Amino acid sequence: MSLTLREDNIVYLRVNEEVKTLTVEAAEECIVKLQEAMEHNGTPKVLLFLVPKIYIPKSVMRCYTDIESIEIATALICESLTAWLMGNIALTIGQRFMALNPETAAPIKAFKKEAVAIKWSLERLKEVS
Repeated sequence: MSLTLREDNIVYLRVNEEVKTLTVEAAEECIVKLQEAMEHNGTPKVLLFLVPKIYIPKSVMRCYTDIESIEIATALICESLTAWLMGNIALTIGQRFMALNPETAAPIKAFKKEAVAIKWSLERLKEVS
């Protein structure tokens, strides 16, 4: 995984193209780096995650969903139509659960185009500033 903290407070997380399978160990290492980036300079951040075309095991997905919500929003950029469709189904289900506790729920949305995801992310940052 590569992680970049942009100057505009967007944390960009991407799976390296040469990775063929994702492991729990790699996810745990990434989460440590992700939390450091999110806490950097104490300002709110948006997480921009490029969803790879490879299969993500449930155990790896659980690693990311079990961390405390430290971002103000998450944008998922889906490289494939299937990932985008499945992501939107999962997000719809997740939003029903988030409605029970709206104070702790950070918005999350799936996108097909990176430019649209970045625009949405910057709008979320403007809302909190």
